[in-house]
Amino acid sequence: MLEIESLAAGYGRFTVLRGVSTRVAPGDFRVVIGPNGAGKTTLLRAIFGLLRPSAGRVRLDGEDVTGLAPRALLDRGLAYVPQQPSIFPQLSVRDNLEMGLYQVARPDARAVATMLERFELLGRRADTPARALSGGERRLLELARALMIKPRLLLLDEPSLGLSPVMMGKVLGEVAAINAGGVTVILVEQRVKAAVAIAKSVSVLRLGAIVQEGSAADAADARWLAEAIYGAAEAAA
Repeated sequence: MLEIESLAAGYGRFTVLRGVSTRVAPGDFRVVIGPNGAGKTTLLRAIFGLLRPSAGRVRLDGEDVTGLAPRALLDRGLAYVPQQPSIFPQLSVRDNLEMGLYQVARPDARAVATMLERFELLGRRADTPARALSGGERRLLELARALMIKPRLLLLDEPSLGLSPVMMGKVLGEVAAINAGGVTVILVEQRVKAAVAIAKSVSVLRLGAIVQEGSAADAADARWLAEAIYGAAEAAA
């Protein structure tokens, strides 16, 4: 269980998150959506310890983890794939995966082979420098490396950014499979329709606050979604 209570965070004097509260149950697939500048990326960064909250609490399975360093959160089974590229372009696919093992206290000797088997596209290019991969393949590599720590909770920031519809479907399909395997997922995504189609629950952020939450079925209603994201007046216009 991830519990976020009255979380506030920002950059210098600029406050982005304004009292965000929510709960994400084990096994959930939570999609966080909202307009640009709503605070979605800031929320993930605050959860993962990359940004220290100015107020509020983050609890993981009842433990207060507010402001803990990312390394400490990795040890607790929380992984994060940022929006910006995080692979090592000069290293091969295999070497990038092995870098993920440096974050594991007791690495599994078969972990790299397991990931190369699971992600067939990566397996075929195991010895290829990461810089030669397509955008979609790089995203798959980032997902595979995040799985090296065997996370309980996976945070993803717009993994479909810049991808073709085909590769977007492949990447989001892998995310859905990861969740089906028992990993709780929090996904920030701008491609709302595609994300909601594989979600279990939805949080809508606007101006740094959660303004509405519901099930994937709720978010499949175009009017519910438009009112949540833009407000009733704008949605009716």
